[in-house]
Amino acid sequence: MTSASATHVLTRSASRALYAEGDNKFGQICTGTADSKKGDVHAHNRVLVARDVTAFAAGGSLASGHTIFTTGRFGVNSCGCDRWQQLGIGGKVGGAAGYTWEAGATAQRAPRRVAALEGKEVVDLAAGDDHSAVMLASGEVWTWGRGHVGQLGRPKQFVSTPAVSPQLSGARAIAASGDCTCAWLERRGGAQCVGRCAAVEAALKDALQSKLMQNEQQLRQQQQRQQ
Repeated sequence: MTSASATHVLTRSASRALYAEGDNKFGQICTGTADSKKGDVHAHNRVLVARDVTAFAAGGSLASGHTIFTTGRFGVNSCGCDRWQQLGIGGKVGGAAGYTWEAGATAQRAPRRVAALEGKEVVDLAAGDDHSAVMLASGEVWTWGRGHVGQLGRPKQFVSTPAVSPQLSGARAIAASGDCTCAWLERRGGAQCVGRCAAVEAALKDALQSKLMQNEQQLRQQQQRQQ
């Protein structure tokens, strides 16, 4: 399985090891370092990010790049560009737009835990250019990052820390690209997309169909483990 942004690619092996390759200007390869030149040493060499990865997503435009993933069943990790709070690790205390960046850094080179999602069972992830989305086993969807065109599925915000998305919750699968987020909603019997979606909506709806089958299988496996 793979997920790609404009600058990097994530690949998960059959053994659930997650590898990354591509540009690492913002630390989106999660190595703990950053390389300022596009087409750096990681362009043709896969780097191991983590093991036992159950869900993952690559986000970012040519001017950014971030990675989100979950290991085991609970919580979310993120690394890369955090200019728009797309890593979900900042706080609502002061700052230029009512937010602060952890240690004043707008990029994180190594994986960081998203505190707001600790202990929550995650089954699906999605990432756009500057925002991120997570679907829990309950179908509840959390979003964060840039929200200027409504891509977070709640009242428009310049940037936002992790919070529940009322418009996207009740989901069975999620997908994102650019400034758009889509969810397959049980109550609609189909897809709902929010944000600036005209150019990517058709592709995201196709992605949701594929994810539906994958997520249903994963949920069945988790339920069997709990019995």
